[in-house]
Order: sequence, then structure tokens, then C-alpha cells
Amino acid sequence: DVGALGALNGVRVLSMMGVVLGHVVLFNLFGTATSNKASLLNDYASSFDVTVLYFCFYAVDAFFLLSGFLMAFLVLKKLAARARASAAGAAGTNGALLAAVAHRYLRLTPLVALAGLVMTYLVPLAGDGPFWVPFATASSPRGGVDGCKTDWWYVLTYTNNMLPFRDGNPAQANCIGWTWYLGAEFQLFLYALVGLACYLRSRAAGVAWLGAAVLVSALACGILSHVHGIEPSIVSQGTSKYLYFFAWTRAAPFCVGVLLGMHWHERQRPAGERGDDDAAAEG
Repeated sequence: DVGALGALNGVRVLSMMGVVLGHVVLFNLFGTATSNKASLLNDYASSFDVTVLYFCFYAVDAFFLLSGFLMAFLVLKKLAARARASAAGAAGTNGALLAAVAHRYLRLTPLVALAGLVMTYLVPLAGDGPFWVPFATASSPRGGVDGCKTDWWYVLTYTNNMLPFRDGNPAQANCIGWTWYLGAEFQLFLYALVGLACYLRSRAAGVAWLGAAVLVSALACGILSHVHGIEPSIVSQGTSKYLYFFAWTRAAPFCVGVLLGMHWHERQRPAGERGDDDAAAEG
């Protein structure tokens, strides 16, 4: 039943278009096969059209917000149905939250593992030539397919957005680089589940837990940008190294989405079931 949430599909489409456009431009900008980089840098980068490109990188935050919203709304909806059907109490709620973690891991991991196998053993056979070798070996910007032979376990444990450490700093694993998003989102999912557990006992505690993450994330982005001299641009030196891939710098949109999901859940409950703001939220 899509109902009033049908508009989210439009947000997904626009965000996906932004992600695709941003990657196409960046791959052409930094790709070894691009022959007109000067035109791209001098003409396109100074045109009004480039403002659309800057939107593309906020599209990733839109996905984090949508994920947080749907995660909170659906988990709370299931817990509410479970509470009406049984009297398991807190023990049942905790078990349901753990089951949500297991379900998410088991839903994502088989496809991620298959993608790793394809990247490692099939992609190297799919092309040839001087421009193919950097992509299909460990010399590519994201580590190439050879990286999956050593860094695969970071991907399957969803720590690939911050491990292994390089030069004393968190770094991205050298295996199917775009799965950094899954790592960051899974970490934020675990953090948000604690917030939902607090919310089920005290609305104020849940809001405080998630609000603290929004504040800390904003402060982390500001402090890291100031310390490392990072400009507000994806192509600014240091953005990828210190800001782009990490849960602590992506927490704000995700946790705002969770807060919106909590609010939407409250609005969907029948008026007779709504308590005051300080009452424990319905499970």
C-alpha cells in the first residue's frame, strides 16, 4: 500500500538520475580515455550548467534520508502489529530489533558476495586493451578487481567504508568501491535501532539519541573541513579522504530521516492510541 508515501518514488528517481549524472561527469573528468578534459574543465566547469552537478552529490544524502525514514517507519509499524498480537513485552521488542538486524544482513549480503565474485573472476575477462588494464587490476583508483582477493571481508562485514586504515586514517577498502554506501548505511542502521529501542520506552530519549547524532555529525563535518582546509565541493582535495565515505559525516540526513519516520508513525496511529510527548511510544 503506497498511499501518501508514493511521492518517495519520485524522490528516488530524481536522486538516482543525479547519482548517475555525477558519476558520468567525474569518470569522464578523471578517466584515462577522455581526450577533451581541457574543454570539460574550462567550459563546463565555468558554466551555469555545472550547478546541476553540485546537486548530484546531495542526491546521496537524499538516499540516506529516505533509508532512515523507511527504516524507522517500517520497523515501528511491524513492532506495533507485533505488540497488538502478543504480550511479549520488552523481551519481544528486543528480539524483533535483533531480527531486523539479521534480516537486513541476510537480505543484502548474498547479492554483495555475488557482486564480489563477478568483479574478481568475470570482469577481468570482459575486456582488453591499454585502458582496460588499469580498471581490471589493483592500479585503478578504487583498487581494481585484484583488491577483492584481499579486502573482500571488509565488504561482507560492512566496514569497507572505513577499513583498512591507511597512513593512520580510515580509508575505503579496495573492492567494489561503490558498496561504501552499504557499509555506512548498515552502521547507521545499527545506531538508529538503538534510538528506536530508546524511543519505544521514552519518546524524549529516542529523539535525544538521534538528535545527538545529527549535532555530532554536523560538528564533525565542520571541524574536519576547517582542520584540513576542505572547500564545500566534491572535487575539493580531502573531501573523499576525510568526509565522503564515513558514517559519522553522513549521520545527519539518515537520523533526520529516522526522526521523520518516527513522526510519520505517530501520525498514522489512531487518535485514541496516541499518548502525550513524554509517554512511552507505542511498540
